[in-house]
Amino acid sequence: MEKYDRSKAFFEQLTVAADTVLDGWMNLARVYYAQDSMEGAVKVYESGLNRMRSTEDSMIVMYALAAAYERQNKVEQAIKLFEIIIANQPNNSQALNYLGYMLADRGMRLEYARELILRALDLDPNNGAFIDSYGWVLYRLGDFPAALQILLQAVNLIINDPVVFEHVGDAYRAIGDFKKAHEFWGKAFQLDPDSQSLREKLYQ
Repeated sequence: MEKYDRSKAFFEQLTVAADTVLDGWMNLARVYYAQDSMEGAVKVYESGLNRMRSTEDSMIVMYALAAAYERQNKVEQAIKLFEIIIANQPNNSQALNYLGYMLADRGMRLEYARELILRALDLDPNNGAFIDSYGWVLYRLGDFPAALQILLQAVNLIINDPVVFEHVGDAYRAIGDFKKAHEFWGKAFQLDPDSQSLREKLYQ
């Protein structure tokens, strides 16, 4: 019902009355997200993480906190948390892929990023997001033909994500096919008409 302040008050009561219960903290953070308060959500995750009693619950909060740090561009803090998650849960495919893509997208530790993404794909080989991540790390490594082939697989699995279409366009540009690049950037722009990077690529 979008009555966020009332919702927040109830969840805050829950985090006091039952401070080791995961759901209260996660739902309280969601209210802050709904109010466009990333800082508020981060503080909730940080507080909740200190109160979790099981490893499983701790890893759930830690994943959410790591993702929030990444959105705040607190990259080193995010990396540290994702690596703790992976050390505790080596088969956590989402954490493996998130960290791998985050590094690849920033051009950081690319061989390590590829290793992480391949581990995620071993666990979930038909996951379109993971396939896109693999194509993107290949792109960052400069293997443009191989990247394009992988990214085309991803775009066939994920038909409504502008980032995947943009990646394909970037790969076509890298091999010199500007017509195809504009075609895929155009598809991405239809899905995300507010994207400044796509606007620049299409109209530069």
